[in-house]
Amino acid sequence: MMKRMLIFCFITIIITACNNSPEFINRAVHNENFINTIESYLFSDSDSSVIEINSQFEEQSNIMVNAVKLHVPEVDSLNYGESSCKQQESNLLYCKVLLTRLLNQSVFERDELQSSSYFDTYFMYVALEENGAMEDLSTLLDSVQENPVPTKNNTIEYYYYVIMDFIINDKIHDDVEDEVISIIEDYRSSYIIDYDEPIILHAALVLSRLYELNVDLSLVKEIYSDHINQTSVLLRDEITFYVHLEVVSEMNKQLDEKLVMEIISNQPVYQTYYYSLDSLRNLYLLSNILPSQDLKDYEVYIGLIQHRLGSILEENGNEIKQSYQQSYFLQQASLNVGYKGIEDYLIVGDGACDNVSPLIEEYYCLKLFNLHSGNQIKINHDDLLEKVTLYDMLERNDANKQEILGLYNEVLSSTEENFYVILNTYLNLLISYDIEFNENDFIDKISSFECEIGYCTEIGNYDFEMSLYFNNILNLLKGDKNAEGFR
Repeated sequence: MMKRMLIFCFITIIITACNNSPEFINRAVHNENFINTIESYLFSDSDSSVIEINSQFEEQSNIMVNAVKLHVPEVDSLNYGESSCKQQESNLLYCKVLLTRLLNQSVFERDELQSSSYFDTYFMYVALEENGAMEDLSTLLDSVQENPVPTKNNTIEYYYYVIMDFIINDKIHDDVEDEVISIIEDYRSSYIIDYDEPIILHAALVLSRLYELNVDLSLVKEIYSDHINQTSVLLRDEITFYVHLEVVSEMNKQLDEKLVMEIISNQPVYQTYYYSLDSLRNLYLLSNILPSQDLKDYEVYIGLIQHRLGSILEENGNEIKQSYQQSYFLQQASLNVGYKGIEDYLIVGDGACDNVSPLIEEYYCLKLFNLHSGNQIKINHDDLLEKVTLYDMLERNDANKQEILGLYNEVLSSTEENFYVILNTYLNLLISYDIEFNENDFIDKISSFECEIGYCTEIGNYDFEMSLYFNNILNLLKGDKNAEGFR
């Protein structure tokens, strides 16, 4: 069976209940595409909600790129370059399946033309049969006939065995026909973020075509036509993404009016990662965007953060009260979502932050007690992030004000790593010093990063954290005092 590479540590949270009327700080969200992407993080059924918070790396996946080239013909404008598997470190078999189909010639080594998995065998068979690689195809089919018949409990393998049994032996398994129809017609949007359900759907669609079953595809087409669902597909791991495009391709073989994946046609594909909800910092970040009445299910998101805050306090409460940084994250996140009873988990301090070390702890000590440092701090003028952070710590005076004014053009033109953090901190400095500035300078910079799914870097990958900081900056420009606490 296929191997998955989990690119980043993540957790999926299932919420069965949430506070229906929490006290929270409403955060406006200013980008409709970003709203749609946030909405794509949540799938709700009648009894629960499944949430994954995801973003994109700068690195592309050969599997994802090759799948797009094969199945989304509208992507010519994205200029993906030469089809290849050179950067594919795992899941190489599926990359070679796609490359074989794109190049119209087999790229498999002799010893790769065998598999104990019927799932793998089916996709290899399709690739080899399409380009007429008869010798390789014969080797593959000879190998698969030696495989044992999987049990029905192994749903995925069993369905692909049934498919291969039809292809090789022209045999129809009458006992699966009703199951196939049910899988297709009862498919749900929430299955999009599942690993197995899209694979099972694909197998059912193949069998419905091979068996010429009378199946209603309208619901599945509606699910995959939905803009938000397409965004969720785009942000899946490389194998699930690949399977989703195979689902759409298989469905289009049976539809009179073809389904077009518009989001994937217009937005480059990159490897994805997930924000762990076991991290207090991540909950702090999320609390600055998810409690928003611009999101239709904001109460569910608030319930998620409240639920996770409670779990983290139970598991790591003693560690939090040893750190000013962690205490600040807890204080702000709790304030944002209306979570009560954190007092015993905050670090005990009298506001004497000047003797706190290391520097990052001193910074958050000052933030926690809403103070500024009277220390003489040497500022490294080669590090822009360090400069604005240190000025954010220092007492407000005319000398520092002039230094901050002198950074204006450098900050607005910066594209260095974490430039959006610099921009957010610097804007807070301008506001705290009551310095007049042209708001359009900030708005225009942020607008230049707008993309189909929120805000994307210069190379095109969607960056959730950058999007979040940009949104906070826009709230600051709108005069939102609550946005001033976000760093």
